[in-house]
Parts: sequence; C-alpha cells; structure tokens
Amino acid sequence: MSEALGDRIRMHRARLHLSQGELAHKVGISLTWMNSIECGHADPRAMHLKGIADALGVSADYLVGLTDDPTPATKRLRSRKAAPVG
Repeated sequence: MSEALGDRIRMHRARLHLSQGELAHKVGISLTWMNSIECGHADPRAMHLKGIADALGVSADYLVGLTDDPTPATKRLRSRKAAPVG
C-alpha cells in the first residue's frame, strides 16, 4: 500500500461518513488545517496525528505509512509487584 497520509485520512474519514469539518472538530483543529493535512500541504503535529488516528479508529503508524495494518495497538496491562518493605 502506498497511500500518503492525506489519502489514508480521507479514506477512513469517508468510511465513517465524517466531513472534514466534523473530523477537525473532533481533533480540535480548524477545517482549513484539516484540509491542508489531507491535501498534503501541511503535516500534523504529533498530538493532532494521535487525535486523528483515535477519531478514525486506526493507528498513527498506519496513517504515516509505517504499517499497512490500520488496527490500533491494544494497551497491554503490566502486572506490578510491590517493592519489599522493611
């Protein structure tokens, strides 16, 4: 798969029947900025990339092309052992 960031955002936004404005509102950025990201004229900041990925239900790694699997990673719970007292 060789889609660009904007193509992947647009594809998953359409899958969810979201307008650019609706996605921008969910992420907390302007419609103009979202349009610039989708058109490839601007790169999102890391916090916005995470917000876009979360809103679309995909991984940030997928959006930037590091993987072709859009499934977000699940959080693994680690067991914590208490430190010995005494």
